[in-house]
Amino acid sequence: MYESFSLPEPLQLLGLVGACNYILTYILLTTQRLDASTPPFFVMNLASSTMVLISLASAFNAAAMVVQTFWIMISLWGIGTRLRRRGRGDLRRSSQPDRLQPLR
Repeated sequence: MYESFSLPEPLQLLGLVGACNYILTYILLTTQRLDASTPPFFVMNLASSTMVLISLASAFNAAAMVVQTFWIMISLWGIGTRLRRRGRGDLRRSSQPDRLQPLR
């Protein structure tokens, strides 16, 4: 009965950890324990997408690869933008709630 059960391969396990991290990020965002305008949000998404992308080496899926690659690029862009603003001391909020001032 239990003979067909086996532990996931290391790459599959990495993908599962990445998926759980996506879920954790969403929960933290929804419960307002994580701010989507700060670097930690983008770092968590970067970690998740990187883990899922690496896991595709064991079971390739072109659509998933495209999504994870863009997620990585967007996360890197978000981290860079927030760190540049922090370096310039430009973390003022705009008049719109939950939005940073546009880059100048």
